[in-house]
Amino acid sequence: MKNHNHNHLFKDCSLEIILRNNYTNIISHVNSIPEEELINTPQKEIVERILSENCVKKLVLHEDKIRMHQPIKCKLDSENKIYGAATSINLCIVDGSEVSVEIPYSGDRRLWVSYPSIHYMNGGPRFTIKSDCIVKNYAQKNDNNQSEMQERFAHALAMIKQYLKWQENDLRLYEAKVKKIAAKTIHYRLQKLYKENEAILAKEESKKHNQKLSRISNIFPTLHQAEQAEPEHEPAISNKDFFEISKIIRETCRMFERTPGIFNIHSDEELMKIIISTLNSRISEMQNRRLFQKSGQAKFNVNIGGKEVHICKCLIWKCIDGMTYALNNILATPTWNNCKVNFIIFNKNEFLFRKVLNSIANIIRKHTSLFSMYSGVRPNEWNTSMYSLNNKSNNFQIHFMAYNIFKGQKKPRHKLTEQERFFFSQLATKE
Repeated sequence: MKNHNHNHLFKDCSLEIILRNNYTNIISHVNSIPEEELINTPQKEIVERILSENCVKKLVLHEDKIRMHQPIKCKLDSENKIYGAATSINLCIVDGSEVSVEIPYSGDRRLWVSYPSIHYMNGGPRFTIKSDCIVKNYAQKNDNNQSEMQERFAHALAMIKQYLKWQENDLRLYEAKVKKIAAKTIHYRLQKLYKENEAILAKEESKKHNQKLSRISNIFPTLHQAEQAEPEHEPAISNKDFFEISKIIRETCRMFERTPGIFNIHSDEELMKIIISTLNSRISEMQNRRLFQKSGQAKFNVNIGGKEVHICKCLIWKCIDGMTYALNNILATPTWNNCKVNFIIFNKNEFLFRKVLNSIANIIRKHTSLFSMYSGVRPNEWNTSMYSLNNKSNNFQIHFMAYNIFKGQKKPRHKLTEQERFFFSQLATKE
């Protein structure tokens, strides 16, 4: 009797390599969680979710569903191999039969070719791996005892079970390490957020003392009055308040620039949510309400009486037409006169950031609604005044801000193919 499949299980690669690659994914996964969600979700819940999304499902054999196919008649040579050369003459050819055995399984298919930390030098038994089962073919002479094949199969099955026990032990250690890495990364990120945002830290401390979050209460003092009665003048944000808003946005976006690998994966909508969360945690109105409300695709505002007094637009730079379209949409919005606007552009796709800055400056200078522009106060920022597209008597004070969160790709490491390895091994043998 002879096995005719030459695919050794648990031999091609180390299980440690697969698990090690997952460890790096865990850190980037934690860093991609939105700031507000990270703060408000219990740490244990986040860790369990990360573990479930990065788990490697262990292999489970379904022994109750093992299937043995009907024997197929065949011819065997002197080495108990199936004889296929019908035109040749071989006096040692005898009658035999071939039997195929299937073992159903569930779990991660990659584990069949991965050897655990404890393993045999020559790997496991020889099987063919399919999507839902592993298959082994046996051939034996007709005059051989049937129990011989059963003994060989039982031996192979016992070896597989031993490998699965070793793998299970490695996976158990892996899950414990995943929880430890996730908890440690969450702790470090929260500490960093608390240091950068003192208001969030104050909010966490207030839960212990049952006190209200200390907010900036003297900003926008006229907004509440504007809602209570008809004002003599249209409501507007003062230049001082607008400067304060721009300062908080600048601090938040510079954090994005310092760690582009974390924030480069976010869309403009997700970056906007981080900014609006930071503004609402640092600034409050007299009624302690959330001043900044989402109002569209990657856009939020401060609204009084159905019109905006402040607008903030976040945009991932793609092309000149895209920014022009977004800018025209803002200028066509019905707002109070002298509406303040923060227009934030993020570059995450263009290698040359200077090229993006030049394009932004050209868009601003050539726009037909521009009537004043001040640049050079801060790097990569432009203060402008523009007319409304629908009403020339209405003005917009727009502060353009550009930030670079581009992260270059690492060059892939090229590996030799199987054919190339065989070729060079033959050269070494000849030498």
